[in-house]
Amino acid sequence: MHPRIGRGLNALFAFLSSRALVCGGIENSSRGTNSMNVLPTSSPVALAVLPFQNMSSDPDQNFLVEGITRDLTELLSMNPGTRVTPHSTVEQFADSGKSLREMAKEMRVRYLVSGGIERRGERFRLRVSLEDTLSNSQVWSKHYDEPIATFYDVQDRLEQTISTAIGTEVDVADVQRIAKRGRFDLSAYELIQLTEDRRRTYSREASEFIVEKLQELVAADPDNAVAHAHLAIQLSQNLVSRWCDVPAETALSMSEHLNRARALAPEDPRVLTAAGIVSLMAGEHQQAVDLISLSLKANPNDPHANAVYGLSLALLGQHDEGLAYIDGALRAAPKHPRCAIWWLYTAMAHTSADRMVEALGAVDMAIKINPNYHVSYFGRAFLSTELGNLESVKSDISQGMSLAEGLGFEEYKQGQLRMMGSSPERRNWGLFESIWNEVESERI
Repeated sequence: MHPRIGRGLNALFAFLSSRALVCGGIENSSRGTNSMNVLPTSSPVALAVLPFQNMSSDPDQNFLVEGITRDLTELLSMNPGTRVTPHSTVEQFADSGKSLREMAKEMRVRYLVSGGIERRGERFRLRVSLEDTLSNSQVWSKHYDEPIATFYDVQDRLEQTISTAIGTEVDVADVQRIAKRGRFDLSAYELIQLTEDRRRTYSREASEFIVEKLQELVAADPDNAVAHAHLAIQLSQNLVSRWCDVPAETALSMSEHLNRARALAPEDPRVLTAAGIVSLMAGEHQQAVDLISLSLKANPNDPHANAVYGLSLALLGQHDEGLAYIDGALRAAPKHPRCAIWWLYTAMAHTSADRMVEALGAVDMAIKINPNYHVSYFGRAFLSTELGNLESVKSDISQGMSLAEGLGFEEYKQGQLRMMGSSPERRNWGLFESIWNEVESERI
């Protein structure tokens, strides 16, 4: 990449952090330490939504099956009095053959929601049940036969009924106000599920697919706040990971989609989390804390929001508290698509605290989970240089370069400085740069 582009990225991020995010009107709800719990693991009411079954023989309906499982998990998570096991953790129990009680014990929950769904033309059939594994009894069950257009309405009714049945009743109108979902559109819903599945692969190819599908979605449904928010997150990741050809256009598009999402649904936790992630990537750590704290008040069960919040705290100097949030996300959702990124967050938090050995161990975990992300290899090479372990530095830099062709040393360094603030400035970059240049010469 040409040096002008690297400088352009820094200028663009400075512009975004000073203008584009602020225009949404951030309330400074937290300064420094936040008083909320690190994922509500001690809640007396704990439940999980098991993967729903496809009651038809048509595999093309799987997106609807996957979608209702994710959606119910997310809706129930917006109840602060309930600990809801992340969807990515529950997925491993699909077709496991284990009894309900065994699954509940492994997930440390009392209640299990299960069911099945089938689409028939313009209608859908749904069966749902709620089991109390402590008393080994069925608390509630229901069958629905409804028009497909009422899909979201049925989900809202389910959320209300389940919350009432377990004694943590919430105001469904309040959830609807916060998480505005608009009318249900089957095609748009399928696109959302496709992009969620692809997030498991952290690569340029996956990012291009996600951007393409989300752009299709917002073109067809311009008032879909969550789609705009997800697109803003992916575009910001593309900037940081160099998965874009014209950074200036990508940054402008990111800003437009984020501002649109915040205008449509300013209280939606998914939108607030998106704004916090963009702030973090722009190096605006306090702004990220302010935004994510608002998101976690609405949905304390979101593991990714907890991880982003933790890294933001750590980069503000609150290292141990920040690491506790990231560790909470890793423990709650060890199968999450972003788990490898959380290990990188752990490494960054330790680096900020001058704990290089711990940081190196965290990067090793990130590479083990996802060996296809160049940032991890460059990070491991940097940490090994700091610790004087030079044996594998050249091979890690070379591997990183093979995954990110054209990335230069200065661009990498400036990216680290931008996101992590002043901490990396204390490092001795000289030796790392000389090894980098040596590897670069050998590759020519």
